[in-house]
Amino acid sequence: MRQCIADTDDGRIEIVDEGTTIEIRQVIFKRINTGGESLISSESRRGSYQGIFKDFLEKCVKNELFNSLAPRTELTERRYEGFELVTRFFTYLNNYGNQYK
Repeated sequence: MRQCIADTDDGRIEIVDEGTTIEIRQVIFKRINTGGESLISSESRRGSYQGIFKDFLEKCVKNELFNSLAPRTELTERRYEGFELVTRFFTYLNNYGNQYK
């Protein structure tokens, strides 16, 4: 990780090099977000997890059929409601059979 390039009263900017591992990125993310205003759960999930499945979820959020079935406002999109809905769908789908054993 490179050093801080801007440090002002309004905030601090850190640059993470392209070759930084996912584990290190997650540590940095958690450190940055442990002070000040707490993250809401969706922000924490979205920022903590990376990889193929997260990319797939983001692709699902852009799906035309999904957007027609689960319309959202600009405000709810800024809060990543679409991402949350898709995440919940796959969580329920993955655990559906376990509820009736």
